Amino acid sequence: MRDFRFSRTFTLLQQEGHLARASLLSGIDLLLKANLDESKIGNFYSAFFQLTIGIERILKLVVITNHMLENNYIPPTDEELRKKYGHNIKATYLYALTVRNKWGHEKVVAPVSGSVEDKMLDFLESFANKARYYNLRELNNTTADPGPLGNWYSICKRAARAEIGYVKLDKDAERIMYQMDQAGLVGYSARFDFDGHPMTLFDDY
Repeated sequence: MRDFRFSRTFTLLQQEGHLARASLLSGIDLLLKANLDESKIGNFYSAFFQLTIGIERILKLVVITNHMLENNYIPPTDEELRKKYGHNIKATYLYALTVRNKWGHEKVVAPVSGSVEDKMLDFLESFANKARYYNLRELNNTTADPGPLGNWYSICKRAARAEIGYVKLDKDAERIMYQMDQAGLVGYSARFDFDGHPMTLFDDY
């Protein structure tokens, strides 16, 4: 077995791993800080950029290392990676899953079609390929596409329903509405929602 620890190949893969790690951590941190006010809404876009970069690169590291194991430690060419995988995060993830199941002890099942996890993969792939240009594209080409913010909000709502449930969400909403009504907090906020529409004070809260 060849020793790659001090080779250029190892150094390049190691640096790519550092890049993937930094991008993922930065993306998660930015997403946690993101909000709809003017000073923080840009964090959503930065988070999506970093997450798509980090996830795509870590998946390609799986592809590359598996290719090396099966081909006498020869990595795939840049052209092979771009043509077969490109920014297709979902397809690359599904392939990486087969690699994991090939070498791992326990099988991992792919996300169910239409599930929150499946929608997140679709979202990340869409952002990596075209949705990151949504704001500029929509200037002269108005469509029904809610854009990355609207699509992300839809996924968040589905996750909340699945993890928290309608009953608790409705009870919490009723409690907040009652408290705001008692305090005389009615009307519109100065902020816009994920779809670009004005929010009520309740929506903002």
